[in-house]
Amino acid sequence: ALPLFTVLDYLTTAKSLGQQYVKWFMLFDIPETIYAYICFGLITLFPKVRRKTSLPLFIVLISFLVLSQVVLMSITPKKDPTILVVLICLGTFFINLPKRYSFPYVTLMLLGMAFLIAIGRLPVRDGISALLTAAAAGIMLIFIRDQIVYKTVDLNQKNRQLAQKNTIIEKTYTELKILKEKQDGDYYLTSVLLTPLSRNLAETEAYTIEIYGEQFKKFKFRDKEGEIGGDLVSVRDFKLYDRPFTVVINGDAMGKSIQGAGGALVLGSVFHSRVNRTRSSSRAERIYPEQWLREAFLELQQTFESFHGSMMASIFVGLLDEQTGLLYYINAEHPYPVIVRNGEATFFAEDQPMRKIGFPGNLANFIIGTKQLQPNDIIVIGSDGRDDLEILDDSIERKINSDEYQFLDIVKKTNGNITETVQSLRDLGNVIDDLSLISIR
Repeated sequence: ALPLFTVLDYLTTAKSLGQQYVKWFMLFDIPETIYAYICFGLITLFPKVRRKTSLPLFIVLISFLVLSQVVLMSITPKKDPTILVVLICLGTFFINLPKRYSFPYVTLMLLGMAFLIAIGRLPVRDGISALLTAAAAGIMLIFIRDQIVYKTVDLNQKNRQLAQKNTIIEKTYTELKILKEKQDGDYYLTSVLLTPLSRNLAETEAYTIEIYGEQFKKFKFRDKEGEIGGDLVSVRDFKLYDRPFTVVINGDAMGKSIQGAGGALVLGSVFHSRVNRTRSSSRAERIYPEQWLREAFLELQQTFESFHGSMMASIFVGLLDEQTGLLYYINAEHPYPVIVRNGEATFFAEDQPMRKIGFPGNLANFIIGTKQLQPNDIIVIGSDGRDDLEILDDSIERKINSDEYQFLDIVKKTNGNITETVQSLRDLGNVIDDLSLISIR
């Protein structure tokens, strides 16, 4: 701003005194400009300097500016002194608009102009006009400065509030991140316990058995990815009266993620414990298939009843005689298994009235079903994740599959192939629940 006003000042100087004005300009205004930049730079860059030395620096700077202008006006007569006074006032206005010492500066300028009038350098009429112009500029400066100060204070206050909110958000985010990591750690440890319980450990050569299990809840703990849920699928084998049997279990514990996983842990632990006792004791092998199923169901029922209704599970347990192909099974409110025979897929085990294990008084409804398998028969057992599909179409509304017979068409089309069945389900929509399947061929 200072060089600009100096040029305007030069334009109002008498032409005959132009060289003299340039000399005085180099003597006064150039050092004045450099000094102003130094002062403003120190005050802006160093807060401590601003607090301690801003007032003295401004007093010196203002005095220097006033002195230089008075000297220039005294030495270089103007064509129109009023224009010069207005230029000086406007220069003061723009240079000092955001500064807190604007009012003292304007006051000194007014006193300086009054001094010029007193010594006769300005005509009284032009001096009064200049004083009024300067006064108007000063009043406008004060009001605008107050507005700027007010807005600056308000902005600073909002910045502080925003900084406080950002601090709170960052703190909350850090806490949530820690909690999330702890939760994922719990998920990981639980999934480590669940993994060995959901496996195909049967060594039968008479049948081909495939299993598939995918839990809906996915997580990442450090560099490990995993999943957790309430589905259990497992296959074991043992002998009863020296006859080879294969036992399959497909269960769906109540609840999501960690709650369902807890139920699946209990279900899998009791089931494998029962199978291990049968395999390790010759006395335990001396029972009939129906008796084995009844005792296994009773053990599971009593275990889940101890939760007093807070944990239940639907299960399908099948005990297959490998020599005869006779399947003994119990179905406790589990989705109906499917049999593919002669190219047609149908449900069976539809007439079993049992409720989920853990339901009080369930033993009164206990019933064992049988199904004689024929060559080339295929049995497909699955949890309710096979029906819980979010249909993919062009509709805006969310559509959930409600047709349980749709699974029959898929099994028929894929001929009971587990991999193709899962892919067909995904082609229809998004699986929105835990999904587990068993195929016996």
